[in-house]
Amino acid sequence: MTLGETMVGRAIAAVCRRWLLPLALLLTAALTIGTVAGGWSRAVVLGETATWFLLGLTALELCAGRWRPRLCELPRNLLFIAVGGLLDTGGTFLAAQLALLLGGEGFGPVGALPFALAVPLGFVVADGVAYAIHRASHEHPLLWRMHALHHYPRELYVLMSPVNAPVLVFLFRALPVLALVAAGFTADVIFAYAMFDTALGLSSHVGVDTHNPWLSRVFNTPEVHRLHHSADPAHFGNHSLLLTLWDRLCGTYVAPGEAVPTPGLTEPAAMPRTWLGLLLLRRA
Repeated sequence: MTLGETMVGRAIAAVCRRWLLPLALLLTAALTIGTVAGGWSRAVVLGETATWFLLGLTALELCAGRWRPRLCELPRNLLFIAVGGLLDTGGTFLAAQLALLLGGEGFGPVGALPFALAVPLGFVVADGVAYAIHRASHEHPLLWRMHALHHYPRELYVLMSPVNAPVLVFLFRALPVLALVAAGFTADVIFAYAMFDTALGLSSHVGVDTHNPWLSRVFNTPEVHRLHHSADPAHFGNHSLLLTLWDRLCGTYVAPGEAVPTPGLTEPAAMPRTWLGLLLLRRA
């Protein structure tokens, strides 16, 4: 019997089902506001948030989730976490340099907006760019050959969330932030987007059952994103990474139901057999 099948595991799963995502969003909001108001180091808070979310959600998966770790997956996951971290840092550095060239701490009408108004607007702008990249990575054959790696696992779990082709990691991380910088948003708004993008990016892949219908109308919740990873072509959609707005506007939103879809590729045999083959975009 696994821990998840014990009375304690079932109790944790019941709490996670209703409260995991609301608490994750509240914690992220509190850390974001505290950093902006208190002048804490944005880099430190963002790095520690990503680390503790990764560790905490993985622990919950082991206690009360569907995921059962496989030793053969660990080297691949750690490799892509390291590569993704380096590319994320590189994209952030480029965005910071562009911010300095364009005026530093925001500019124009957008830069003058109050923080409470600028943040939701910034989320919409950045998520629109992420939506376009993500949708293109499913519809363009070359990009799909890179992105299919992310959809290969037959179960969602937090450690596979950064598993993606390096080129796409860079695009997903750098371009939405560069769009915010180019539009004139302040560093505080960019930090808020990075915090919620990190929290929801990890939480949406968690291998624990959640049920938050009211949050799923607005955010990319685990139940919304699980449909995106479904092997059933009828579920294809939900390309937004933060909000459901762009999927709704573009007609690609798929509402979660009671059934839990099975993740994976529709044609897994078409995948290259090695990581090197995947990274070099070789066909199977």
